[in-house]
Amino acid sequence: MKKMFIFKEILKWSLIVLCILSAGLIGYSYLSAYNKITGKMTLSSPYGLVIIDRDTKGIPLIKALSNDLGAFYALGFATAQDRYWQLEFQRHVAGGTLSELFGEVTVSADKYFRNLGLHQAAGDSLPFLSKKTRDAVHAYTLGINAFLKSGRLPLQFKILHYTPQTWKDTDILDEQKLLSSGMINDYKMQWENLNLLLRMNMNDLRELRDFYPADAVTTLTTRDLKDAYLPAEKNITLQASIPSQFVVTPPLKYEHQDWAATNRQQYPLHRSETISSTDFTGPVSGETGNGSNAWAVDGSVTESGRPLLASDPHLGLNMPGTWYLAHLQGPSLNVQGATYPGIPFVLIGHDANIAWGITVADVETATLYLLPPHVKLTTTTERIKVRNKPDFLYTVRYSDIGPVINDQLGLKTDAQQTVALGCPVFSHQDTTLDAFYGLNYAANWRDFRKAMSRVVSPALNIIYADTAGNIGYQLTGEIPLRIRTSDSNLPAVPEWYNASLNKKNNIPFNSLPFILNPKNHYIISANNKIVDDNYPYILVRENGVGPFRAERIRQLLTEKTADHKLGMSDMTAIQNDTFSLIWISLKPLLLSAHFNDHNATHGKSLLLQWNGHMDMQSTGATVFAYWLRELVLTLRLPWEMNEWGMEYVSLVHQLKDGGILCHTSAACQMVIGTTLSKAMEKLNQELGSDPDKWQWGRIHTAKFIELGVGHIPILGKIWNRSISSPGGIDTVNLGQRANVDFVQDWGPSYRQVIDLGNLPNSQYIIPTGQSDNPFSRNFADMMNLWRNGKYIRFATAPPGF
Repeated sequence: MKKMFIFKEILKWSLIVLCILSAGLIGYSYLSAYNKITGKMTLSSPYGLVIIDRDTKGIPLIKALSNDLGAFYALGFATAQDRYWQLEFQRHVAGGTLSELFGEVTVSADKYFRNLGLHQAAGDSLPFLSKKTRDAVHAYTLGINAFLKSGRLPLQFKILHYTPQTWKDTDILDEQKLLSSGMINDYKMQWENLNLLLRMNMNDLRELRDFYPADAVTTLTTRDLKDAYLPAEKNITLQASIPSQFVVTPPLKYEHQDWAATNRQQYPLHRSETISSTDFTGPVSGETGNGSNAWAVDGSVTESGRPLLASDPHLGLNMPGTWYLAHLQGPSLNVQGATYPGIPFVLIGHDANIAWGITVADVETATLYLLPPHVKLTTTTERIKVRNKPDFLYTVRYSDIGPVINDQLGLKTDAQQTVALGCPVFSHQDTTLDAFYGLNYAANWRDFRKAMSRVVSPALNIIYADTAGNIGYQLTGEIPLRIRTSDSNLPAVPEWYNASLNKKNNIPFNSLPFILNPKNHYIISANNKIVDDNYPYILVRENGVGPFRAERIRQLLTEKTADHKLGMSDMTAIQNDTFSLIWISLKPLLLSAHFNDHNATHGKSLLLQWNGHMDMQSTGATVFAYWLRELVLTLRLPWEMNEWGMEYVSLVHQLKDGGILCHTSAACQMVIGTTLSKAMEKLNQELGSDPDKWQWGRIHTAKFIELGVGHIPILGKIWNRSISSPGGIDTVNLGQRANVDFVQDWGPSYRQVIDLGNLPNSQYIIPTGQSDNPFSRNFADMMNLWRNGKYIRFATAPPGF
């Protein structure tokens, strides 16, 4: 009895201590959240007085009274107040030093980023930026360090017992390189294509990969190219003589029937854990999911007679979110929109004269090279400091075209074949930050294009509009110059190294696709094909994203403009549209199919009653998602595909026209019936037999995992959030990304709709909130608005907006 009494006393006091600690934790977090970031404050910066005035959503209006650099200084300070843990975490990711924080669990992520060498490339790039950009970067760095001196660090640092170091200007370039590197994924497809050729011939691979409908939307038409005085025909006389090495030809004799037998051991199929920085850092690195949307319409079709511009980049849904909203004002500066913590400029938004939206361009900028044995490599030993463990030594090999990535491809260091990755993101003369500095001050189309010419990486589609009534588009970034030939439509594969290709030329900026004021009155970019095959340079040999979102945006714009002049509500409605064009493509095939199986017949009946919208209340959306998952698995599994591009376009093509999936109409009907039956069987097993409980919102949930400590089970409950959400794969309002459990871990990371006729009327939203403090009122206060398709306006708008 005495022992039992002692045990109960110990348990009681343990709970009391735990409650006291929890209350102290909450109290500390509450005070740190509210004492420092509410209301108006005045900073005495090295550049004069600056006022930071936050609205109820925590969005800072920053007014530099005497020098624009004061605004960049205050942005660094304000961002650190709200998001310092995010800033520091991303700095450790880019530098390959996460293990200083988390120990052995992040060594693989550190190896990945040390191998890429982003930190060294960023440091070398600083002198190549303009003085104005360098000054802005330095001011921002000083602002972050001013916050550090306050000693009010986020809770994560208390938990980890870690004290951060002061920031350097080169850390800002690290952040830019980190964001850029996550948007380079085309080399993954090259590697998988190589592996697939061990199992199929080139014609079959082409059938699976190279299918973009001839009548599908492209961002620019051939007429647009001609109107912009760009090359628009294959047989044009190209400017200057192009050396033969820039003419794309098949680099390997893949069509040889013995190729697979002689190469199978040399190129083992990669698995999901390769070519990855691990799930721990994926969203932070900016890795793209299923694209982004941006479009603009000119004043001839709008209520105001001035353009409207919409943009919503799709990135990882982490906590806190990718973007930090801000409004910067100085004597000659007036810009607002989305900033990326760690970069001192508005990356997507508008100033007093122009607005812009961004999507990642689906073009080939990264290339895998198969190196011969004699190629000279530079070898260095990286020392990775590991928390509570001895340092880990890691050997990095670098070629003159980029890092050797055998480890990331699952190849042993002593493998017969050495594989290197070449990409502009590794440039040691990266001027991309100049481009965004220029955007923040641009007054017109000329300023805009001058700024865009400074982008190195990643390649971007930029949609433009201005208060003078113009709309435009520019493809930007360093894109390797490849001339289109009759063999150019072969799927992309790694290239053999050739010394003469070390410094491959890029497509001249003035020859990159652009247009000002197209005759059809709108411009759409949704990661769809940029130009048709009449354009003489190769941008991409296989589009990784199909045309469904772009087609739906075009369809809605056409319908609405035929009925009325467009207003803000039309643009927000399109941005939140959940109609599935994949379903419309598959519906005729289902209509003509006949089944004897009860599950398949029941599934067909439910689908034919569905309106095609992936809304949260819809049961048809759930049936469709289950069926589509089975169709994709049926197509993927025989070939062990991991990095599958354009699966839905290819899938529809296979089922409609026959191919290696099903060669005859009867066989295709069998595939449709078998997969639908299996989908209904799984749906009944997992959700029960009552269709009233099959609503899409019950299983489709957006999850926001905290960047670092959110992966620790107990702490994750404090920071992580989730919410039911609408949308599906390739709906304009992008939803489900994971094909396994329908959890949404990707989606619109920011939405903006800009009214160039009345800039204060512009609307914005981010998925979570401005703060990374879970006890702040601004931690997740925009989540319901984001899910429900609602927006906010910036509360304060000084003259000029």
